[in-house]
Amino acid sequence: GILARKIGRRWSIVLGFLLAVVSFILVGIFVTPSSSSKMVVFTLFYLISGFGLIFANVNTLPMVLELSTPRDVGKFTGYYYMATMTAQTLGPIFGGLVMDYISSRGIFFFSAICIAIGAMLMLFVKHGESPDFATKFKKTKIA
Repeated sequence: GILARKIGRRWSIVLGFLLAVVSFILVGIFVTPSSSSKMVVFTLFYLISGFGLIFANVNTLPMVLELSTPRDVGKFTGYYYMATMTAQTLGPIFGGLVMDYISSRGIFFFSAICIAIGAMLMLFVKHGESPDFATKFKKTKIA
């Protein structure tokens, strides 16, 4: 929330997605159970990816709520939860297929690709910033 107030919700989400993508790619490269030092690197990058996804998670629902009016807040919240629950249902199915037919390390690259798609889609979002940030941004842009 603090980061979103400084750079905006949209860019907080994009930054979080980028952290997660880079971390998952590095996890996919370093994941091997053979070396304890590689497991430390794996754990570190996996932790960083979790923080990146938290940046996105914390900011998405407030962004959706900012886009809605009091009349349609329930509808927009329903769309949000339908999308997230669908992803939570289909993600493990497709991830399992990747692990079965490609490799167990492939799950990290699959995750990175899915999150990168989310980051690209986020670049098209033009609304949903908090009123404080939007006002500050307009004043800075005008000055």
